[in-house]
Amino acid sequence: MKFIHSADWHLRPDMPPCRNDENWMSSQKNILNQINDYSLKYSCPVFCNGDICESPRIPEEYLFMVMEIFQKDFFLMAGNHDLQYHAIENLPRSSVGVLSKAVNFIECNDQFEGSWSKIPDAIFVHRLIFPSEKDKPPTDKGETAEELLDRYPDKKWIFTGDYHHKFIFKKDGRYVVNPGCTNIQKIDMKDYKPSVYLVDTEAETIEELPLNDPIVFSQSYELIVTHKKERNKRITALIEQVKSSTVINGFSYLDSWLEILEKENDNNVRKYSMDVINKIKELNNAKRK
Repeated sequence: MKFIHSADWHLRPDMPPCRNDENWMSSQKNILNQINDYSLKYSCPVFCNGDICESPRIPEEYLFMVMEIFQKDFFLMAGNHDLQYHAIENLPRSSVGVLSKAVNFIECNDQFEGSWSKIPDAIFVHRLIFPSEKDKPPTDKGETAEELLDRYPDKKWIFTGDYHHKFIFKKDGRYVVNPGCTNIQKIDMKDYKPSVYLVDTEAETIEELPLNDPIVFSQSYELIVTHKKERNKRITALIEQVKSSTVINGFSYLDSWLEILEKENDNNVRKYSMDVINKIKELNNAKRK
C-alpha cells in the first residue's frame, strides 16, 4: 500500500503569535495544496494521523477548504486537539466530527488507536511517542518508539502523530513512522523543516517529501521569547548561587539572595525573585506558628 503519511496540521483561524504572515489562512491552504500535489503526483491517498484542527471547533471555511482540496482519497483519524476534553465521545460536537461525514474517517478508541483495512498489519496511533529515551523529558509520561513496538508485537507498521518532530524508527524489520507537524507554530521550531512521508508498505520504502512553509517570524515576539529565556537563565543562576551554600558571608540563604539581587539590573528578575523570597518567608512564619 502506497500513501502520503501526515499528521498535526493544526488548522486554526488565529495566527500563532510567533508568525507574521500576510494572510494566515492562505499560508495554511498553501501547505494543504502541496500535500495534495504529492498525492496527485504519486497517485496515492493522503492520511492525516490526528490533530487536523488546533481546537475542537474551527470556522466552517476551514472545513470547506479541506473538502475542496482533498476531494477523494483522503483518510483521517481524530487526535486529542480535535476533541473537547480529548474525549472520543465528543466527536459529534467537533469540527472533525463534521469532516468524518465527508471524508474517509478511521475510527479510533479512547487511546487514539485505529486500524485501516488497507494495511492490516499496521496500527495508527495518536499519542506522544518519542524516538528514544534520550528524547523523552524526565517528567513526561510518553512512550518511546521501541516501547510502542513492544506494545503491539503483531504489527509490522505503527504510524503515529502528536509528536511534532519527524522520525523513523526501525527494529527487526518493523517500523514506527512519525511525520511531524506540517507547519511551524512555535518559535522554538523556527529551524524545523516540515514534511510528509511517502510510504510504500509493500516495497518497505519511506521517502521524505518536503513542505515549503515560507514563514516570517514576528520580530517583537522573538525578542520577547529571547528576553524571557535570558531572564530565566539569570534567575536559575541566582538560585544556584544561593543553593551552593546555606550561609554566605555570615548571612542566611535568604539574606544572601537579597545581597546578590542588589547587583541585578533586570527589574523583572528582581521582582520575580522578591516574590519567591516573600513567599518563602510567609511559609517559614506559618511553620513557626
